[in-house]
Amino acid sequence: MTELKNLKFEKADGVARITLNRPKFNMMNIEMMSELNGLLGDLLKDDALKCIAINAEGKHFCTGVEVADHKPEQVDDMIATFNRIFELTEQLEVPIIAIVQGFCLGGGMELAIACDVIVAGQGAQFGQPEIKVGFFPPYAAMRLPQLIGPAKAIEICTTGKFYSAEEASSLGMIAHVVDDGQLGNSRRRPDWQPGRLGERRQSGLHRWRDRPGCDRQPCYYRRSSI
Repeated sequence: MTELKNLKFEKADGVARITLNRPKFNMMNIEMMSELNGLLGDLLKDDALKCIAINAEGKHFCTGVEVADHKPEQVDDMIATFNRIFELTEQLEVPIIAIVQGFCLGGGMELAIACDVIVAGQGAQFGQPEIKVGFFPPYAAMRLPQLIGPAKAIEICTTGKFYSAEEASSLGMIAHVVDDGQLGNSRRRPDWQPGRLGERRQSGLHRWRDRPGCDRQPCYYRRSSI
């Protein structure tokens, strides 16, 4: 495995844990996204895999894609690398869980909603604020209607509003809201914990992309959207 500079990885008993580790907001740059794509690509070939959990070091899950990588000379590479995350999550046939604390914004929220289950601490905040600086979140615009319906999806993508964990849960975007201190507690192993969900392989899992009417085109971001 290639040395990881921006992520941590461990796998035990069929459960793979990927930890975002780029302080202080875990903002994704091209290098970090490439590392994530490498891990997801390797996990696609792992027949013993039962479940993937994506969590984060520090106070915040992820505040999006590095602003510096939106520069004209880097934007094409950034878009292709970011797109690849969603191509790979679509192909994986095991449950993917996002375990979220603090800010989960922009591309970070898109990473979370690409997962099958979101578990959030009570202090988590969600939103797509990039609209306020002239960017549009195409993946969120595709994915959110599947999760919460078109009206709220439009609101989230066009207002840049922040939503608390409880508000996001009431919309149907989050499966579980727990005390912030419980997010890392694996001792009790409640039903949402990766170890519990990964006790048997969920082969043949039909992810959201297989629902009737879902567009399966692989390209989510295009240069014209930047």
